[in-house]
Amino acid sequence: MNNPPTTDPTIMVDIDGVLSDDRWRRHHWLHKNYNLYHSCSPKDQPILGIVHLLNCWQGHVVLSTARPEQYRLMTESWLSKYHIRYDQLLMRKEQDQEPTSPEIKVKHLSEIRKSGHVVLLMIDDRRDVCKVMGHQAVDNLTFSKGYPLS
Repeated sequence: MNNPPTTDPTIMVDIDGVLSDDRWRRHHWLHKNYNLYHSCSPKDQPILGIVHLLNCWQGHVVLSTARPEQYRLMTESWLSKYHIRYDQLLMRKEQDQEPTSPEIKVKHLSEIRKSGHVVLLMIDDRRDVCKVMGHQAVDNLTFSKGYPLS
């Protein structure tokens, strides 16, 4: 069944490096120690400008992350701790260990669109993700908190 498009403007936002300040643990990601990188995320501080934007957004907020599903409870706890408003949290499926972050974000966009939402804006810290979102006709912002963009 197709849902009618929502009238609420939808924003799609990445977590690591956009909503949470992951600079202190980024070296784990660079060394491909992804489990340690993700398991350290509860110690991140929120990036207050993005938190404020989400809390003021007058529409649907979708958090889209390449974090594996196994970190969902930990992620939801962190979001609750910092009172971050969101309507939907989309994560990497457990069986999807190989897709790149851009591929995961395109899957998430497809899920959002199938639910009847129109994404007006995507914020991510990766240029490759923003480039793919542009090809999907989604306006996007590349965000950087003090480290080079990948």
